[in-house]
Amino acid sequence: MKNQETWDEANKHSINLMIPIGIITTLLQGIFYFTLGPKYAVAIATAIMVVLLLITIPLTENHLKKNFDNEGKRK
Repeated sequence: MKNQETWDEANKHSINLMIPIGIITTLLQGIFYFTLGPKYAVAIATAIMVVLLLITIPLTENHLKKNFDNEGKRK
């Protein structure tokens, strides 16, 4: 949140990670729904989604560190 450019880059990068997470979670929930039942499918898919979404935070931070200096200027 150093400046608008870093903010925009972080949002762009994180959404590029979140789209596949949503697709993966949806597919897994469908598989779990038919194999384990609806109650378990929702619980397991939600847990997987939360873990994957939490992983986006350090991945996005790492991306920003590779592309911006400490002042928020692009390298």
